[in-house]
Amino acid sequence: MATVWWSALLLALSVQIARSDYDADVCSFYKDSYGLIPPALPRNFELKGDHVDYMQKYATYQEMHFDFSNSRAKYMYLLNGIERHLLFDYEARQVIEYDVFHPGMDIKDDPLSRGCTATDLDDSEHKYVFGFLDEYSDWPKMYDQYQVMRFGGQYKYAYNGTNRMSERGLLVDKFVGCIYDQEMSATIAANYSFTNRIVFTSGGTMTEDVLGVDDGMLSVAARLDMYGTVYDDVAQQRQTLNKSENTFWFRGEPDFALDTFRIPPYMFCENFRGRKILDDFPEAFSTRVQKTTIQRDTLGNLATSEVTSFEEIYYYKDKNLARRDHTPDPQYDLDIYYKFLSYEPVRSIYDFNTGVMYVTNIPTGKCYYRSIIPGDYFDASKQHMYIKMADPNEVFRMEHEEMEFKGSDFARDIECDVWSGKHFDEIYNATFITETYVSTNGWHEESDELLEYGVPVKHSILTQELSNELVENLTTYHFLKFKKTPPRLISFDISNCIETIDHKALAILLTLSTSERSTIFKYRMQFLESAQYYLTEITEVFTPLRIQRLRLRQLSQSDIRTLLVFTLVGKPKLRTQTPVGQPGASLEEAFNKLQGFINRNQFAIKFIPPQAKESLTIKALRGSLYVRTADGDLKAPTADVTTPPTIVRADNTSEEEEEEKKGMSPGECYPIKSRLEV
Repeated sequence: MATVWWSALLLALSVQIARSDYDADVCSFYKDSYGLIPPALPRNFELKGDHVDYMQKYATYQEMHFDFSNSRAKYMYLLNGIERHLLFDYEARQVIEYDVFHPGMDIKDDPLSRGCTATDLDDSEHKYVFGFLDEYSDWPKMYDQYQVMRFGGQYKYAYNGTNRMSERGLLVDKFVGCIYDQEMSATIAANYSFTNRIVFTSGGTMTEDVLGVDDGMLSVAARLDMYGTVYDDVAQQRQTLNKSENTFWFRGEPDFALDTFRIPPYMFCENFRGRKILDDFPEAFSTRVQKTTIQRDTLGNLATSEVTSFEEIYYYKDKNLARRDHTPDPQYDLDIYYKFLSYEPVRSIYDFNTGVMYVTNIPTGKCYYRSIIPGDYFDASKQHMYIKMADPNEVFRMEHEEMEFKGSDFARDIECDVWSGKHFDEIYNATFITETYVSTNGWHEESDELLEYGVPVKHSILTQELSNELVENLTTYHFLKFKKTPPRLISFDISNCIETIDHKALAILLTLSTSERSTIFKYRMQFLESAQYYLTEITEVFTPLRIQRLRLRQLSQSDIRTLLVFTLVGKPKLRTQTPVGQPGASLEEAFNKLQGFINRNQFAIKFIPPQAKESLTIKALRGSLYVRTADGDLKAPTADVTTPPTIVRADNTSEEEEEEKKGMSPGECYPIKSRLEV
C-alpha cells in the first residue's frame, strides 16, 4: 500500500528516525525504461490494505482517506488488536488522535473508546505524514497525491514489465525507482505494482473520473516492496529497512462518507479547535421531547433495559415560568405517587416568581401544590439556600461555553451541526460528555404551523461511573416540534389548582366601540394574554399565575356588552425558598388595588393586534368592577364602591359615558345586574 509506506515508519514502530545521509549503496542501480509511463493518480482517494515489516516482524491492517480538495486526511492502522485513528486538518492546523479498543464495534457502543486528544500540527510527531511546514509562511502545506504515494510526478520510476498472477492473481505493471527524501531522512528502493487497465479492481475507478478521458479503468496500486536504510537514534547505527504493502481496495475521487473525517459520537477531544461557535440556547421555547436512557458495561453490552419516555417542555426565562408534562419516575417522583396513588401522566408547572410548583394529574384533573425545592427539574440552585430558575443550557446540562464544533451529521434526516462538551459536576461527582445537534444549512423542523430553523434536534449526555467495573450511562433527548417563540400564558394554566386557595371570581365591564369589540374577539387569545399581564401589574400580585380563568363574555344573548371575567387568586399557604418568601400583594390587597384603579378611571389595556400598526386602548369606566357569585350573577363590590352608573338612552348621555353606548343598539336600556352567559 504505497500511500502509507512512510507513515508506517512514523506511527507504529520502535525504529527512531534521525538524520540519515544519502545511501549510495541502496540506489546504485541504473535502469532505462522504454515501456509504460507511470499511471496517473487521482487527486483524492481512499484505500485499504496491509503492511508487513520483515525486520521488526509485525503486520498491520491500514486504511487511508485522502481529501486534498478540502485539506484533510485520515489514517487508521490496526496493531495488536487496537485501532489507532489519526485525523489531519490542515486548515485548523491540528492532528486528532483516538483509539478504538474493540475493532469492528460501533464506537458509540464502546465505553472504553472515549479518549481523544488534539495536537497542533506543528507539534505533532505525525506532522510529515501528509504534509510539511512551510518555513517561509510558517504554515503547514498538504502533500498532493504524488507526494503522499511517493510515486509519479517528481518521483522517477522505470517500467519493469507486465506480469500475470504474480500479485494476488492480478495482471499488473511493475515499476522500479529509488527515493531519497531529505525531509524524511531515508533512502529507499521501491518496487511498485499497479493493476493493468483491463483489470477491474474491487474499488475500481473509471479513468474518466480522474483524467476526463473515457478509455477504461484507472490503474491502481496493488503492491509495494521497499528496501533501504534508516538511522537508529538509540543504537547509533544504520538499520536496514525491509517492508512490503498490499493494497486490496482502492477508489479514486470518492464520495467520502459523512463520518469519515468527523470525530466519533460521544467523544470529546481535549484542546480541539472548532470552526464555529454554538449559539445561545433560546430563553423562551416549547418542545416535545423523546428521552431514552441506557446503561452499558465495559464490553458495550446493555447492563439494564433501555427506557424511553416522552415529555413536553415549556420554558419562559423572562417570566420565571416553566412547565413539564411527563410520566413520573418511580425512583424519583414518590411524592407524586403518594398524592395520586398512581404513576399516570402529570403536568408540573413551576412558578419561580413565588417558589411554588403546581402538579396536576392529567387523566383526572386532580391537583396539588408544594414549594419548589433545590434540585427540582428546572432549579439551578442545587444545594444552595434559595432556589434559582435554571438557564436553558443548565436544564439539559449543555454547558454552553465548553462546547466544541465537531462537524456535520444527520439526525432524523435533518442536517445538523454537531457540538461536544465535557465537564465535571461536583453535585453528581461525575464527568459528563455532552453532544448537541443543531439544524443547519436551511434544514428545518416542522413545528405545527411554523418552520423553525437553527433549532436543537438531538442532545446526548454520557456519564461514566466506576463501582466494581466501568459502567456507562447514556441519556439521549430528541427535540420534536421545537418552537423558539415564547409560550402562551395559557400554557401555564393552573385553574384546576386554585379551589383550595383563597380566590375571588371577578368581572370587568369593558368600554368598547363596535370595531374594538370585533378586534379583541377576533384575537381573543392574544388579548387575554395582554390582559393577564396587565392585571398582574396593576394588582401587584407579582406573578401572572395569580390571574386565572380569563374569558371574554357578553352579558347575555340579548345584551352584547363585553365582560372580561377572571379569577384573582391569593397566595398558597406555603413557605417557599425564595429570599423574601412569597412576594406580592395578598388577595385583599390585590382586590383593593384593582378596585381603586378602576374607580379612578385609570384602567386601560394597551393591545396591539397581530400585524397591526397601531395599538388599541381598552378601557373600563369607574364602577365597572363586579364580583361573580356562585349562581352566575354579577354584583357590585360592597367595600366603599360607588354604585355603578346607570346606562340611559343614547340621546341623554354625558361626555364621559359616550364610549359606553358604542356597540349597543341605539336607544335601548339594560340593567347591569344580569346572569352571566357561560
